Amino acid sequence: MGTVITDDLLRKLAYPGLVLRYITPSLVREVLAPALELPELSDTEAAKALDLLARYEWLAYRLTR
Repeated sequence: MGTVITDDLLRKLAYPGLVLRYITPSLVREVLAPALELPELSDTEAAKALDLLARYEWLAYRLTR
């Protein structure tokens, strides 16, 4: 992926998400989405958004445990 986030939801989540040390689907759904006045996200939608954000390697990376 390039360096420009074109998806509106991802763009809104990316900036405030940078201040969090870890981002989980629950944090996306329960903290970020309400704080950003986004529509309520299902567990699946939040997980998908996080997976898509992780594709921007300059922005986020996935921890393996």
